[in-house]
Amino acid sequence: MAWMYKRFKQSVQVRLTVYFLMILLPLVIVSLLSNMQSRQNLEEQFAERTINGMESSLEYIDLIMQGFYDMSTLIATDPYLIRTFEDSAAVPTAADILQFQKASSQISGITSVNKAVKQAAVLHRSSGFLISNRAYRKNDSIQQIPLLQKTVESNGNLVIVRPGEEQMDIRAILGDDVDQKSIHLLRLMNFSDPQGKQNIVIMTVSSDYLEKLIEHLLPKGNAEVHLYDSQKRYIAGTGSSPLEAVDLDDENPHIWTERQELNGERQLLVKTTSSSSHWSLVMIQPEAEIFALTRQVQRNTLLTIFISAIVALWISWFVYSGISSPLTKLILGMKQFRQGQLDTVIEHKRKDEFGFLMDSFNLLTTDQRHLIQGIYEQQLRASQAELRLMQAQINPHFLYNTLDSIYSSAVISGVDDIGEMVYNLSKFMRISLGKGKKDLFTIEETFEHMLYYVKVQQIRFNNNLRVHVFMHPDCSQLKLVKLLLQPIVENAIIHGVESKSGKWDIHVSCALTEEDDVLLEVKDNGVGIQPERLLYIQEQLNQITFQNMPLIVNEELSFADLFGLRNVKARLKLTYGEEANLWIESLWSQGTSVFIQIPKRLMNEGIKE
Repeated sequence: MAWMYKRFKQSVQVRLTVYFLMILLPLVIVSLLSNMQSRQNLEEQFAERTINGMESSLEYIDLIMQGFYDMSTLIATDPYLIRTFEDSAAVPTAADILQFQKASSQISGITSVNKAVKQAAVLHRSSGFLISNRAYRKNDSIQQIPLLQKTVESNGNLVIVRPGEEQMDIRAILGDDVDQKSIHLLRLMNFSDPQGKQNIVIMTVSSDYLEKLIEHLLPKGNAEVHLYDSQKRYIAGTGSSPLEAVDLDDENPHIWTERQELNGERQLLVKTTSSSSHWSLVMIQPEAEIFALTRQVQRNTLLTIFISAIVALWISWFVYSGISSPLTKLILGMKQFRQGQLDTVIEHKRKDEFGFLMDSFNLLTTDQRHLIQGIYEQQLRASQAELRLMQAQINPHFLYNTLDSIYSSAVISGVDDIGEMVYNLSKFMRISLGKGKKDLFTIEETFEHMLYYVKVQQIRFNNNLRVHVFMHPDCSQLKLVKLLLQPIVENAIIHGVESKSGKWDIHVSCALTEEDDVLLEVKDNGVGIQPERLLYIQEQLNQITFQNMPLIVNEELSFADLFGLRNVKARLKLTYGEEANLWIESLWSQGTSVFIQIPKRLMNEGIKE
């Protein structure tokens, strides 16, 4: 064992061979478990199909036996038959014999509806006459038959005589031509009158009839099915002999599968018992017949496992022999490079293919290091240029809308208010487009700048627009990138309140959250946004991140839809990073709120003008 362990530690080939075999181990286990599961499933399917068929057959047998019981009851309680046999003397007269003939016809009429009944008869004990649906006969020594006394003592219950059982008594009653495979049912006539003459009803049923009812359950092969009564006595079956060795434990009325040794061979046994009559059906079949198909699968599985093990040994020794050392160096170098060690170099003196591969790796790491540095610098410059371009791009967009508003107001309202509109517009444009001005405003300046735009819109809408402003004192001197609120207020007017009748209210607020974040909100009482449209807007805005930034510079790259919101969020991310966010909440027909949240520490420390 020590030599094997040492060899395992020192030889890569040995370890690889063991590892390959270990890889095969789960496949081997899964294959074996699959075979076991398939064998179990096959057994359960066999038992389930068999049980279902046996239960159906047993229900039909119960109905037949109930029919025999009802028929015997009908004969035993028939007033005419009772009176006929009660009034007959111990030595029948000619009139009694005539009544016996009529009784025979009566019995024939009752039993003619059931073809399973071979013979139905009434034994007149005092005279020894047996009147049946076939004929009648006389036996003078009828009183000494033990079976008759047993029937009398049963108090009207059925006495069942199995095939081959008590044959001497049966022959003494019915004659020597009785079939040994027949089943006989005896009961006391007029059992409601214990003082009666104790005449007996006898019915004979061929066991062949019951065998035909159950033989359709048999699958191909050497399977057998057998019927037992409530006292676990053999009644009928398809085998050559009764299965007396089968355990019919009453504690397990339904046995799905049970293995028993019968005739030196393992048998699979399935049993079901009727809950009403307590009769049982038992089927047995050699286990080898049921699992014949699974044996071939097991042999194929074992052959596959053996071949796989041979192939694993061959691959591990042939493919990996002599290449583990350079592969280890390459893997180590790749891990170091992936962990951020961009100056990784593999030292070697090899001149073969692995030497070329390691030289290529060294060259690749050098190129990647230079490329990453160049890309980083390029992205930094592009982000700075993009921020300024996007910030400047919004001014023409607003200018066109404002000029259109002035034109509309001049046409609709005359020229009285144009002077004031132009004044506020000039103040707004002077701050927005002023040369040499800073790119960042305080929040107080931002609100003041926004109100110039609002005054233009209030004149346009005949003072139906009311704007309410709230600013927390601690927010007034915090720095905010310019033109961040104006597009949102513009959207609130154009898309929110303009389509709604009555007074229009817009609330613009700045507050501090518990996490010391600045929360800007623009809220209107307009028409709101339909749920489908709101979901679309949220999905579009969620796609704008610092790493995935759409460059809104020219018409080809810009987005006509949601232009203002995209622009605001893009500039927000570029200025303050991923911690800053913009989102929208809206209820259809009730209004819309747009929120901008920025960490307070970033508004003075995290950005530069």
